[in-house]
Amino acid sequence: MNVLTIQGDVIHLEEHAYLLEKGSEEQTYKEIAWKFLFQPLSYQATGAEREQEIFAALEHVRTGVHLAASDFSDFGKKVFANIVKNMERLPRSYDGGRWFGAFENIPAVICGAGPSFAKNSDCLKTIEGRALLFGGGSALNVLAHAGIVPHFAAGIDPDPPRDRWEGQAALDIPFFYQHRVSSELLARVKGPRLFIKDGAAHPIEKWFYDHLPLLGPELEAGWNAATFSTALAVSLGCNPIIFVGLDLCLEEGKCYAPGVEGERKEAPKDWEMAGLWLEALIQAHPHLRFINATEGGRGIAGAEAMQLKDIALSPQEDLRRKIRAQPLVFGPGAHESIHALKQSLERCLEMYQAHLAFPLSRVAAVDEEIAYAHILAPLWNIWQHLFARHVPPDTFEGSLNRTLFFKNVTEQLLYAI
Repeated sequence: MNVLTIQGDVIHLEEHAYLLEKGSEEQTYKEIAWKFLFQPLSYQATGAEREQEIFAALEHVRTGVHLAASDFSDFGKKVFANIVKNMERLPRSYDGGRWFGAFENIPAVICGAGPSFAKNSDCLKTIEGRALLFGGGSALNVLAHAGIVPHFAAGIDPDPPRDRWEGQAALDIPFFYQHRVSSELLARVKGPRLFIKDGAAHPIEKWFYDHLPLLGPELEAGWNAATFSTALAVSLGCNPIIFVGLDLCLEEGKCYAPGVEGERKEAPKDWEMAGLWLEALIQAHPHLRFINATEGGRGIAGAEAMQLKDIALSPQEDLRRKIRAQPLVFGPGAHESIHALKQSLERCLEMYQAHLAFPLSRVAAVDEEIAYAHILAPLWNIWQHLFARHVPPDTFEGSLNRTLFFKNVTEQLLYAI
């Protein structure tokens, strides 16, 4: 266990001291979070107010870094395989960015799967013609259980619970996604599949963007299907944007409304991050009206608290017909880019195998390889700190560890695709 103490504006952790300088505190917190990734920390607190503020800020950053790194706990194999396989489907998917701005000033309801959803399920059934309903992740199960078909579905989860997806795939509605989403899930979508470029994309995904004619705007999706749906509603031009069932915390010991099997003893950590992300989004769009009709949960700062039945929503034109009238522009073929990436992985593997046969030799020009620059090096940036805790990086053993890491990861990635 690593013990952290604070003296004034200095954080002491193991033999290191980190000075918190005004304007760069978050960068220092990130440095600590990455250096001690997946390592338990204990705090020696004295109760001083400034100390508590530092602890809270550091823990917030550590949670975000941990969640981001969790995508790569399998050395990125799942996310990487999803991106490549979903890129292969581009010619059979549509450019969702072409729809941005097409639903200006049409109300949107972002449906969550929280326990409070049950309070508004009957009311939701009456407003289908007055607002666009968005559902993603577990919310699709909750909506299906209530007999409600949303206008849009959305997904970004690279590894969603299989049992929850079983009841969702039959929905014949437009499905917005980013390329990190489960490729197995995407293959089972029945309705139109609309890809959205990721504003916080994996490095290899950005490489694809640069080598394919993907002209649509990028969109940062946030932490989960609810934040992605909200970002979509903003980009589509919706106003107001209403939250229903977005508890983002345990309510009376429950995480989910009826329709989602299984419960948890604690709320997922990404829920609090999602709440903070939504609050920042609201603050960045003062021209839009956000309403929280969740009737419970953690609350969302910046969103008016109202009951759904009290929100005045005017009848709209036939919304499903308006959706069907939107342009369906297929994505480009990615075969050549995917082939080039696979060849680069194969060359990297050959180089690492040759280096291990003669470990005192230099690895050939691996730095110039696509796979190294956009997959392997970013992965090493995440994992190097864990290796350094056991073997000093500037030694022969450290160099050998690094080569073994690259070889094993390359083999796994090739197998995954």
